Amino acid sequence: MSAPASASAPARSPLATQGLGMAYAIGAIISMQFGSALAKTMMGDLGAWGVVALRMITSSLLLYLFFRPQVRQWTRPQWLAVIVLGVALFGANAFFYVAIQQVPLAIAVAIEFMGPLVLATVLSRRKLDLVWVALSFTGMAELTADSQANPEDFALAGVFFAVLTAISRAAYILATEKVGASIPGMGGMVMGNIVSTLLVLPFPFFITGNHLEKAITDPALLGLGFVMGLLASALPALGEVSALRMLPSNVYSVVLSLEPAFAAIVGIFMLAENTGLIRWAAIALLISASIGITLSHARAERAALAAGKRESIEPYLPGAVDNIGAGIAQMTGAIELPTPEQVAADKARRQDTPGKTHSRTDEEG
Repeated sequence: MSAPASASAPARSPLATQGLGMAYAIGAIISMQFGSALAKTMMGDLGAWGVVALRMITSSLLLYLFFRPQVRQWTRPQWLAVIVLGVALFGANAFFYVAIQQVPLAIAVAIEFMGPLVLATVLSRRKLDLVWVALSFTGMAELTADSQANPEDFALAGVFFAVLTAISRAAYILATEKVGASIPGMGGMVMGNIVSTLLVLPFPFFITGNHLEKAITDPALLGLGFVMGLLASALPALGEVSALRMLPSNVYSVVLSLEPAFAAIVGIFMLAENTGLIRWAAIALLISASIGITLSHARAERAALAAGKRESIEPYLPGAVDNIGAGIAQMTGAIELPTPEQVAADKARRQDTPGKTHSRTDEEG
């Protein structure tokens, strides 16, 4: 007699779900930093532009094979949103790799963090948030002073490209939300990666010191490029999406704030980069500023909810976005959020249908 069909696995507890979400988030951060460190070790052979081109080629290929986006029915506005995303991704990737060629990995990551942080602070117009942006600029001032004291280890040109990365990252947040609002699932992100790959491809052939063709003739370099694309793009993308489905956006933002510290640790062990006391202090200030503005946004959101001024915007946000990104998307109008009347009608509908929860997946389905 055959055994009875096993019952479905019990649902995870909220604590277990958040624990798994934290694991996904930290895993994505660590994978990203190992991928970036591996990229830096390849720059002697390929140059910064050669490395970023190889990374974008491999990551775009992996993401396309994994998600197989269906693009035939996309409209012109959808394609325009994808192209804008591709341009933002081009800047966030290319400028970052040029930066880490000239400055330590941890410093480039720390400066990159300032883009979303400063944008969110400026848009919020809360006086308390000025404290956090002051902390971040203090950290930047320390890094700049340290660069003057250690010019052999810290090129100002690298700092400049790290700042360009920060600007591109802020643009990337806005573009991601726009794409997520118009294209369900990961298709828009995949095609945005392909657009950025097409944009970066000419640079290794026109900028001296870059040798992308070496990867074609050297199987070892090509294999490393594949691993780099997997670690720096494909795995972090999957980890971030998984984490944000299990964690509140403010919790995810706090975890993400630790990225410069992880970058410093990976830089020490993989690249033998010196991270002295001044640099650790600057990184700590930037991390504190990021956590501070995340918690400030969360408190403001809770206060507005308690006062009945608005309902949480999280259920209406398309795709994966952290707390700071959600605030930026809301304040800039990068996505269309429901009107107060629509929110009230939706709330009444859900109250009339017990047991039915409204989620992002409902929106995407």
